[in-house]
Amino acid sequence: MDEPLATLAFIAVLGVTSTLAFSARWFHRRDVLPHLEGWALGDRRFGTGVSWFLLGGSIFTAYTFAAVPGLAYGTGALGFFPLTYTVILCPVLFVLLPRLWTAARETGAVTVADYVRARYDSPALMLVVALTGVLATMPYIALQLLGVRAVLAAGGLYPEGLAGDLVLTAVFAVLAGARSAAGCAPPP
Repeated sequence: MDEPLATLAFIAVLGVTSTLAFSARWFHRRDVLPHLEGWALGDRRFGTGVSWFLLGGSIFTAYTFAAVPGLAYGTGALGFFPLTYTVILCPVLFVLLPRLWTAARETGAVTVADYVRARYDSPALMLVVALTGVLATMPYIALQLLGVRAVLAAGGLYPEGLAGDLVLTAVFAVLAGARSAAGCAPPP
């Protein structure tokens, strides 16, 4: 711990946000558990415009301004691939995905695999799309794990070896617990 004040500030912010996350269910109390559509898609209350801005905010923030420049600095020309992806593909997706969102809403689909099943009535194609989605998500999850580990290491809170892995597991257990607690019914 080279910077005890920074480490203390990090722990304080983590503690406050974790407390807010665990107590979030008291802000909007429900007596029943939300259904999958409500949990995954915010009860479809966000329209196309709000979803568009949420996607834009998630794509053009940490990814574009932290990860891509770091990759370009660390690897050179290889780091410019994500820049091309972001500049060319994302606007195309922002044009095409609202139509998919509308079609999925009409069929009640929560995932792309659900929509493929409703549209083409093919369980095999649905399985292929679902597995492709899971496999495509793995690098993103690995990136999140590495990012959290880097933040913990920068704060002097990531010990080497098995102890560090346990710290990382604890952080994600708190995150999963907070998400579960926010969606559960309050105790009687």
